[in-house]
Amino acid sequence: MKRIVTLSVFILSFLFIATSAVFGQTTIFVNSSTGNDDNDGLSATVGTPPAGPKATINAAVDTLESVGSGIVIVAENTTYSESVSIAGSNITIQGE
Repeated sequence: MKRIVTLSVFILSFLFIATSAVFGQTTIFVNSSTGNDDNDGLSATVGTPPAGPKATINAAVDTLESVGSGIVIVAENTTYSESVSIAGSNITIQGE
């Protein structure tokens, strides 16, 4: 019985990880103050290049369009003057 439970937990863990990898969403961070559109956008804080937020929402949307879907997280207390279109896409834009 213990062997069956252990095997079941292992299989469920594997399926969870595999499903997250396939159906997980990419998150791109944007900060007009500290970001750079050459950054990868995968981190909210600036690190060793290319780690760090994008500077513009459009650059983040362009990055996500290449993978098909995802979430753009926009830093609070920052200002953006952009025209952004995500109509018909699987992209969500939200504030921090």
